[in-house]
Amino acid sequence: MECRLTTHDILQHNGVVELLNQCIMEHVHACLIQSELPKALWAEATNFIIWVKNCTTTKVLGNVTSHKRLTGQKPNLAGLPEWGQQVWVHHREGSKLEACAWPAHWVGFDSGSMHAHHIYWPRAHSITTEQDIRFTANFTQCTHQHHCSEVQGRWQHLLHP
Repeated sequence: MECRLTTHDILQHNGVVELLNQCIMEHVHACLIQSELPKALWAEATNFIIWVKNCTTTKVLGNVTSHKRLTGQKPNLAGLPEWGQQVWVHHREGSKLEACAWPAHWVGFDSGSMHAHHIYWPRAHSITTEQDIRFTANFTQCTHQHHCSEVQGRWQHLLHP
């Protein structure tokens, strides 16, 4: 790796980086508009966009993904959830007659575990990490098939009463 100093305030010296930043922010803007979630979630949207970018091929690496180059495993984006989509989060509090799931929004995977998800709670304006979630569209939108079938089994009584 070679370190080069550049002149400040001259965009031509940082053209590729500036173009990448602009592209990322355009995608973030699109995510926020499409999901109708608050602008304050721009950092979560940015993390998701960069995660997706790292799972797609690039000419610089010889049409290989950054993820594959780093881990040696080809990423599986089949059924990738839509950023900001509504999910149901299971909770074990309360009685059997109370609701057992609360609505929230999916805003990404947890960096420590692909089985954990970042969930945005609109009423509390907060983000938590959750594992027991159900996507509103269907269970096939989970990126980990063994986890999906496990969760689907636990939620079967809610899907088909």
